[in-house]
Parts: sequence; structure tokens; C-alpha cells
Amino acid sequence: MTKSEILNKLAENIVNYDADNEILYFAYVPRTESNMELFLKLVNDSSEIYDALETPERIDLVPVCWKYSNWFTGERFIYKN
Repeated sequence: MTKSEILNKLAENIVNYDADNEILYFAYVPRTESNMELFLKLVNDSSEIYDALETPERIDLVPVCWKYSNWFTGERFIYKN
């Protein structure tokens, strides 16, 4: 599975997000064992993990999502030209 596919697998579980036409402020998925397993495949360093896991019950995808996409449609992350 590619990093983009992993990111979009996690995006299927987004329970809350806030965005305008330019900025995705947060995109939360529940911190479950399966989501953590997928998330850890996306991160490269501990600062990304720390930023994404500030709240015990959720994972924020924003600290890592822009490494593998440049746009969020409200349902999935994509590369938009």
C-alpha cells in the first residue's frame, strides 16, 4: 500500500475536520489500534507523532497529510494541479 493509499484509508475514518477553501486546520480520526498502525506507517520523525497525538482519543492527520497530497476534498486527500 502506498503512503497516499494509507492516508486515504485513514481519511475514511475522519470523524471531524475544519477547513476553508485554502487551509485544513485539523482532520481527526479516532485513536484506535488499527488507525495507529496505519498512522505510524506515514510518519518519519517523533515531532510528527507528537503533533498528531496531542489529544489522547484522536489522531490529527494534518501534521503528515501534506507530505502525500496537496488537497483535501472533504472525503479524501489528492494531488490537485
